Amino acid sequence: MRAACLVVALLLAIQAPGGGIVEKVVDGDTLVIAGAGSVRLLGIDTPELSSTTEHRCALKARDFLAGLVGRGRVSLVFEGQQKDTYGRWLAFVRLSDGRIANAELVRSGWARVYRGWWFSKEAEYLEFQADAQRAGAGIWATGQSACAVAEPSNVIYHGNRRSRVYHAPGCPNYTCANCTAIFESRRAAEAAGFTAHRDCVK
Repeated sequence: MRAACLVVALLLAIQAPGGGIVEKVVDGDTLVIAGAGSVRLLGIDTPELSSTTEHRCALKARDFLAGLVGRGRVSLVFEGQQKDTYGRWLAFVRLSDGRIANAELVRSGWARVYRGWWFSKEAEYLEFQADAQRAGAGIWATGQSACAVAEPSNVIYHGNRRSRVYHAPGCPNYTCANCTAIFESRRAAEAAGFTAHRDCVK
C-alpha cells in the first residue's frame, strides 16, 4: 500500500507543470498558462467579476494581476492540494523577479486571504491582509473610494468558528453547528479573521 501511494504521489509530481507563458488573465486570482491550462492562485480570493456589488473591484484586481504577470513566463510553486474541484491547478505564481503574485495581491489590498485550502504561509498572508486593511488599500478602501465594497443592509453573516469561513443567508451551511459567530457586515467578519465562502458569498 505504501509503495502504491508513493507511485501515485510521484505521478502527480511529474504531471504538475512547472510554469509557462501567461496566455490570459481570467480574473484577479485565475490565469491560463500555455502548456498548463487554468491556474487558480493558492491562498487568496479576489472579488468576482459576476458580483453586482464588487464588479469594479474585480476589474481592478484583474488589472493588477495582469500588470504583474504581463505576457511573460511565470513559475508555479505547489503546496498541499494541487487541484481544486474545477480541475484548476492550485499554485503560487512566481514572477520573473522572484516575487510571488499571490502575496502581492494581498499586500496591495486587491485580494483577501482564502483559507479553504491549506498553505504554510497563511499566518504571513494574514499579516499582509491586516496591513492592507489598516492602510485602506484596494478593496479595504472606505469613504468615497470607487472601489469601496458595497453590501446590502440588514444582512447577518454567520461565521464557522472551526473553519473560519463565513456564510451569507442562503448559503447551504449558513446554520451549521459551528456557525455561531455573528457579523453585521463582511468587513466585520474579515476583520475578525474570517474568510468569505467562495461559492455563495458574492
